[in-house]
Amino acid sequence: MSQHESGVREGAVDASFQDEALRELGGGPGQSLRFRHPPGLYLLFATEMWERFSYYGMRAFLIYFMTFSIASGGLGWTEKTAGTAYGWYTGLVYLAPVLGGYIADKFIGTHWSMLIGGLIISAGHFVLAFADYQNLWAFLGGLSLVIIGTGFFKPCVSVMVGQLYPREDPRRDAAYTIFYMGINVGAFLGPIICGGLRMGMKEGEVFGWHWAFGAAGVGMVLGLIAYLIGRPFVLQGIGAAPLGDERGDPRSLVLGGVATLVLAGIGTALYLTNNHQWAVTAWDWLWSGENGAQYVAAGIALVALLAIVRFIFAQKRDDRGPVAAIFIMSFFVIFFWMAFEQAGSSLNLFAKARTDRGLSPETASLIYRVLTEKGYPIPWWVGAVIGAGLIGVWLALREKLHHAATFPRLAMNILGLAIGPTLLIASALKPGGALRNFLIPDDEQAFLTSGEYPPDWFQSANSFFILCLAPLFAALWLRLGRKGREPSSPVKFGVGLILVGLGFVFMVQGARLSEAGGDIRLVSGWWLMAAYFVHTVAELWISPVGLSLVNRLSPPRFVSLLMGVWFLAVAVASLTGGMIAGRIKDVAEGKYYTVFGGQADFFLLFVMAPIAAGVLLLAISPLVSRLMRRPQAA
Repeated sequence: MSQHESGVREGAVDASFQDEALRELGGGPGQSLRFRHPPGLYLLFATEMWERFSYYGMRAFLIYFMTFSIASGGLGWTEKTAGTAYGWYTGLVYLAPVLGGYIADKFIGTHWSMLIGGLIISAGHFVLAFADYQNLWAFLGGLSLVIIGTGFFKPCVSVMVGQLYPREDPRRDAAYTIFYMGINVGAFLGPIICGGLRMGMKEGEVFGWHWAFGAAGVGMVLGLIAYLIGRPFVLQGIGAAPLGDERGDPRSLVLGGVATLVLAGIGTALYLTNNHQWAVTAWDWLWSGENGAQYVAAGIALVALLAIVRFIFAQKRDDRGPVAAIFIMSFFVIFFWMAFEQAGSSLNLFAKARTDRGLSPETASLIYRVLTEKGYPIPWWVGAVIGAGLIGVWLALREKLHHAATFPRLAMNILGLAIGPTLLIASALKPGGALRNFLIPDDEQAFLTSGEYPPDWFQSANSFFILCLAPLFAALWLRLGRKGREPSSPVKFGVGLILVGLGFVFMVQGARLSEAGGDIRLVSGWWLMAAYFVHTVAELWISPVGLSLVNRLSPPRFVSLLMGVWFLAVAVASLTGGMIAGRIKDVAEGKYYTVFGGQADFFLLFVMAPIAAGVLLLAISPLVSRLMRRPQAA
């Protein structure tokens, strides 16, 4: 069977299924194929939404868990250690998909890889629910499971979105922007729900951390349920395991097994040492300049560069240019994510320590009444009845619509098996609800009367802005594409890099105001909100376009692997950004350079580096665009 006939490697669904999907959407294969999207996109939208709920829900408070005092249920680590650990975690989360994408491409397919990954992610969050200072094994083990699970899960959903469309379909960029909205629905809800649960405690109580970690795991489970219910109807032929010769050389499986054992051995050794300072020590040793270790790092980078060149020239002649373009764009995107991922570390710490999060007495009183039902007219059981009713509707209509692969059935499945249980559980656990009264006493709801909202909630700002702006960008790319005026991908990347740098201008000014007069004082949260808004606009120029670009340019049998390379660039950026965030105090004290002084100098670094990279990419964009062009078949 050829790659195209397999229906998986070429990125297009079976023709008969595509025509059926188009008929369901209200049009024939001609007109609908140009302007409408297949229904499978929306199921993948929901699946990724719940996975991102779990990831961003935990990311919102992870740095707090590491830095809060032991008495508050945290680990009591310094900001330097926590920033470094955060960088390693986020870096490995995006590094793992390189191996996971290879396994999916060569052996098990994206469908099974995604299921395995989702289950492991869920297990990781549930293990984290037991983590505290005395149970460091649960923290390290839970994070390890999340990393491994993400390696299997992360590259697959993006690849499956690409498999819904022909390679040169003009709807691809718009589809990935819509898909990106699903990511951000979850990313918006995660910090609000998990952050609220995290602050649902008083000083000395640790119950809120357990609920926050556990809620992230529940989100992943809901995503898997929605996917399994909807897949038979809207994703036939998508994500199947490779067949025939596409299984590749069996030696590659042995190599992967050996690599897995080596990584497991390293992880076990780190666990047995029970020493979280190893990352900081290794980084200090590497860059101290006293032992020549930086030359070792340079040698490793050179070997990696040679390996990339060899991989490019090993491709067919027509694929060399596009593959080279993927690596070039992956290099530049490092500067974007290095700055953008400060959201979970340095910007999160700024939100907690230097941002005025006070609520007016009227607002605080309203929130308290709503969440405790004191003066709120709708009792908790109304949500429970609605949730149970949605599940009942699903059960009643399940057999009747068993053979009808329609949008109403898909919507019913999502409502019945995702939103229904969510309402049922949430209403039972809310203050005043049946389970909440039993599990969490009302006097632990300290944040309701503290007069402050959780700093975690700033993490939802980016996702909120994306939900508002993503449809506009999707329409913009389609409109410009039809007129032949859409900017090339390198130009989009260059603009995005410049914008993310400009966003940090607000943080430079906010940091300067917070240190005016020599004392640390609280500043308006609008400085953070302005930075997040500009960062969101920058993200919409880069991230969904990047996923579409990698999927379109990759040789068919290396789609998941090169998607993993894209995430590898994010891993390098996250690791580097976390390491830099761990040095925020050193930079603020002027140990490296002084311009404005204080934290403003730290944020200034993220103004200059992305803008310089963006200007350079814009300058070479014509060359990169030529590399991206694949010769047309005669």
